[in-house]
Amino acid sequence: MSELASEFADLRPELEQGLVTLGERAQAHQADALLMYLTMLSNWSRAYNLTAIREPRAMLVQHVLDCVSVLRFVRGPRVLDIGSGAGLPGFVIAILRPDLHVTLVDSVAKKTTFCRQVCAHLRIGNVEPMHTRIEKLDVGTGFDTIVARAFASLGKLNACATRALAPGGTIVAMKGKQSDAELDELRAGRVLVDVKTVFVPQLDAHRHIVLMQPPEQVSA
Repeated sequence: MSELASEFADLRPELEQGLVTLGERAQAHQADALLMYLTMLSNWSRAYNLTAIREPRAMLVQHVLDCVSVLRFVRGPRVLDIGSGAGLPGFVIAILRPDLHVTLVDSVAKKTTFCRQVCAHLRIGNVEPMHTRIEKLDVGTGFDTIVARAFASLGKLNACATRALAPGGTIVAMKGKQSDAELDELRAGRVLVDVKTVFVPQLDAHRHIVLMQPPEQVSA
């Protein structure tokens, strides 16, 4: 296993305090896994440019703590992270909710390769990285929660994700400043929409969680 970089190890108190502020707690091995994930993301990004955020504290806040804010809206047992990129929010969900099975979908091969390496090095058994597009994914019986972070428009997300939802499932979009036009478009299509404002410690930016249930899911 890769060594935990000192600049990330030093962030453990801020990680633990941030988790408490967000109403979450982590066991020691879970905190270690989150910080090791950031170490690997930082190391890989030097060659593969997986993230534009490189300063350790900024990575903690904008990647880990931001993703922790979505946890209370996630239901299982099957979770799908669309356009997962380097595994966010999927890895944060999987590490802190080991009872859930999280599938990561991304169409960029180098990002999926990184996610597989994270699974192997951190021995994360409840994550399945998939190099494909959501339109081609074999969804089986469907996913209870489909989550997406910075994935195009809400309308496009709804159109792509609906086929992959299990009966009664929810699409969860992580957004910054929300567009009223996007919300109006969804409601015009009879999509049940609920917008939650969330606070991320140390992050001076608008953060919203948009919960969507297409008409067929609402009536299921």
